[in-house]
Amino acid sequence: MLLLVACAADDFVALEPPQGGAQLHIEAFTVDAFEEVERCYWMDAGNPEGFVTAMELHARPGLHHAVVYTSEQPGSGVEDCFGLPEAAMEDWHDVPQPLFASSTQVNEQVVDFPEGVGVRLAENAPVLVNVHYLNATSEPLQAEVYVNLVIEDAVQTPAHLYAMGNLFDIRIPAEDGFSLTTSCPIDVPFTPLSMTPHMHQLGVGFSVSQNGETLFSQAGWHPETVWFADPQPLAVGTLELTCDWDNPGTDEVNFGPGAGDEMCFVFGWASGLDD
Repeated sequence: MLLLVACAADDFVALEPPQGGAQLHIEAFTVDAFEEVERCYWMDAGNPEGFVTAMELHARPGLHHAVVYTSEQPGSGVEDCFGLPEAAMEDWHDVPQPLFASSTQVNEQVVDFPEGVGVRLAENAPVLVNVHYLNATSEPLQAEVYVNLVIEDAVQTPAHLYAMGNLFDIRIPAEDGFSLTTSCPIDVPFTPLSMTPHMHQLGVGFSVSQNGETLFSQAGWHPETVWFADPQPLAVGTLELTCDWDNPGTDEVNFGPGAGDEMCFVFGWASGLDD
């Protein structure tokens, strides 16, 4: 008897660890057909003390986002979550600090800071890796994520990740469009080095402005991270964040963590923010 078996090729290749840095690896797990899974993984980075000057994401297809946080109050193990573990959501004084956040729906991304810029990272830092996978197919999906951190001893300009958004006012009517402008207070001056919008699939437009001047604008909901060639400091005051949506469905859509919900955020890296 001859047994013939059709084997599907797996062309996903592990990411090589960086020289002089650390690699975070979320081992492969299965996402069932038409399901989405979001998990939080606590781990030690195993890194030398220094400044992260570049980060690389390498993931199997289906990744909605990946976020890496550092924390002075580390947890342990793996748990299902929406953005952050339940304990961190209950006590905002102990919320982990974001180190890296990927663009939406990308499997490959490189963040290379400008010369002399980096994010401080303590030796063998406790980190929380949040991964969100969406399987829109009728077959099981294999999920797996690598994040490389390139670390240097010193930099001239320490950077921090910032984020702003609206969690409460997103109400997109059925079969209609909706535009929302949010005023975000700027209490201390800082200089954005980059901006990345974060919306879900109903998003059709996004912009950031201050004092009537548009600082950043993109169409669609598959955003690209923009690094400013000539970064300018933001004045103390407010930053206006505008998100536009078009909802062809028969139900109202609101804010939420799921792929069928919506969001309106901007994040990026900046200088001038104290630790």
